[in-house]
Amino acid sequence: MRCLGITSSFDDVTLCDAGADWTAPDLAHVPGDLQTCLAGP
Repeated sequence: MRCLGITSSFDDVTLCDAGADWTAPDLAHVPGDLQTCLAGP
């Protein structure tokens, strides 16, 4: 399972240390490689 951490309460380093694969400030700014995964083939 993969995890997106939203940096509203914790910074990206803390979220990555806790197991987040990606971080973003909100869902409007999801990293490009995650967008590609979500879009599918």
